[in-house]
Amino acid sequence: MRPAAFFPFLLLLAVNAWGAEMFKWTDAQGRTQYGQRPPPGVEAERLKRAPAPAPPPPANATPGERLEALEKRQDEQTQRETETQQKQQNAAQRKRYCDNARKNIALLGKGGHHRVKMPDGSYQAMDDAFVQRELEKNRRAEKTFCDPQ
Repeated sequence: MRPAAFFPFLLLLAVNAWGAEMFKWTDAQGRTQYGQRPPPGVEAERLKRAPAPAPPPPANATPGERLEALEKRQDEQTQRETETQQKQQNAAQRKRYCDNARKNIALLGKGGHHRVKMPDGSYQAMDDAFVQRELEKNRRAEKTFCDPQ
């Protein structure tokens, strides 16, 4: 059989793979997994496809046009990198807030006497109403920062 006969079939497979959706989820062991079909019952995040790169300038473009196209591609790449970095920083900050809220809930939920440090450096005992308000505030923070967006 001729290899050229398989070309249309391979082209069809490549087009289908390019158009496939990708998902991200965390498995039972806490590892991040990626795939086209997440397991049933798992909350998965649909990943966005990276934008296609800008086409290079035509071969007959002037050096100025080629330079302009190069600068445009570099600006777009810098913008994508900045957005990615910002998303990573936001995720790290959300994790810190989540961890802090959970730590506070664990400490306040133990019962007993609690003290809070005042701005002047002194400590003041927390009454039960204050503890309940702080617990509620930290539960809201946990729901906001710990739940996936």
